Amino acid sequence: MKNFKMEVIMVYQYFIERMIMIGIEIPLAAMTSCAIAWLAISILIRNAQKWDLMDQPNHRKEHKSPVPTLGGVGIFLGTLVSTAIWIGPANLEIKCIIAALFILFLTGVWDDLKVISASRKLFIQLLTATGIAICGIRIESLGGLFGIGELPVVIQYALSVLIIAGITNAMNLLDGID
Repeated sequence: MKNFKMEVIMVYQYFIERMIMIGIEIPLAAMTSCAIAWLAISILIRNAQKWDLMDQPNHRKEHKSPVPTLGGVGIFLGTLVSTAIWIGPANLEIKCIIAALFILFLTGVWDDLKVISASRKLFIQLLTATGIAICGIRIESLGGLFGIGELPVVIQYALSVLIIAGITNAMNLLDGID
């Protein structure tokens, strides 16, 4: 049995080495993230009722009975660990994205445990999006769309903040539906 385990490990290592050589770190990172998130979420779901972490139905939600909450913890954990393993905080942009995700993660946990007003959530989303844009992650050009090439710097910031906050808010609205 020991030899079989060693052979399985060797085959696994071989495939991982080959995947890395041909440049599929991103799919490996995605698979790692999904596996960690799945494990963490399954633990949360199993223990949610015991820990009193259930989201109660109300007029804004689609579910008719209590559902486990804090699934974002598992997703964040998977994303963070996978990033650390496969990408690492190699540059300022990665560090800024991780910091922004951490702020949004804490906001989501806060909102799951104690409801936050929509205006406060939007403020946090706009602030986080502004931080991302200041770090240099912004839309600099429309690439010829509508005949528009490079954008003025002020428009780059404004458009980037609106798009990042808009997508974040859309995800938050979808989460509210459950």
